[in-house]
Amino acid sequence: MTNPLTLMRAAALRRCGSVLSVSAWSTALVLIVAGCDGPTGPATDDRVTPVPRPASVRGIYVNAHAAGSAVRLDSLLDLADRSSVNTFVIDVKEFGEVSYASTVPLVGQIGAARSFIPDLRQVLRALRDHGVYPIARIVCFRDPVLADARPQWAIRTVAGGVWLDPETNRSWVDPYNPNVWAYNVDLAREALAAGFAEIQWDYVRFPDVTDSVRATMVFPAQAGRAAGDAIAEFVAGSRVALASASAPITVDVFGRVVTASGDTGIGQNF
Repeated sequence: MTNPLTLMRAAALRRCGSVLSVSAWSTALVLIVAGCDGPTGPATDDRVTPVPRPASVRGIYVNAHAAGSAVRLDSLLDLADRSSVNTFVIDVKEFGEVSYASTVPLVGQIGAARSFIPDLRQVLRALRDHGVYPIARIVCFRDPVLADARPQWAIRTVAGGVWLDPETNRSWVDPYNPNVWAYNVDLAREALAAGFAEIQWDYVRFPDVTDSVRATMVFPAQAGRAAGDAIAEFVAGSRVALASASAPITVDVFGRVVTASGDTGIGQNF
């Protein structure tokens, strides 16, 4: 029987024409697709040049609605002017919804674009003018928009359906799936091309559920790998795929995994 990883690699080659294989912290094949769907994001000369990364980052989280509201954004920038705040972490993708009119082809295909931020470059210019360092927050695997549009890329159930998180009653994508990895990398590439200075991956993990719930879940792209392998491979591969931007690629983690042994069931293993 053909190795499933070989099949995934062949599928990625058919889709994109090239695949970048890199080594991570396991022996599994790492697939990161660079520019699968052609150029994304604005041209280089349209990029808003961000301020340099502060020596000490003192940031606040700004959701897409606040970033897209002129009144709210002005208020937050005034706060930054009057305080030690020097960084805004802004939603690019949250719960599967992309905050602006993205040019990433898959965003349009699955209907993920929203108008929360009507003019992304205007927001980035305002941050630059106030000396604020911009970080793009991208929620990776809690993505019901992608999972519903591409159910073959979703976490499934042992009964064959799409698995739903008991907390939200919404679907998640399969963290093992290289197509999901490529989609998030494409969004990150677009965010950096627009003028964000750093990428912050969030929900870079498996659903946090009980063992009994976990037993009902099936990961179609698993191919024999452990959960920690998938997370490490995605993070390592995304850094390679985005290396030309020379931007920090950071990850949100559960606090408990820093001291816990193993990956506590979510794939984050320190």
